[in-house]
Amino acid sequence: MKLELTEAEHELTLYVLQNRLGELRQEIHHSTVSTFTDQLKEKEVLLKGLIGKLGSAQSSGVGS
Repeated sequence: MKLELTEAEHELTLYVLQNRLGELRQEIHHSTVSTFTDQLKEKEVLLKGLIGKLGSAQSSGVGS
């Protein structure tokens, strides 16, 4: 799948994902149920991957 974003959309998406990652880390820290913690950690990995992809797209000039 290919998604084309304007520069503003790209920056907003990256901002939202980074904020959610911070919130997710707090949820992981406060979670006391191991199965729930594991699910949150899986989401953390996915978010980090998306942030990495968007960050590399930004540095390569995509969305300019």
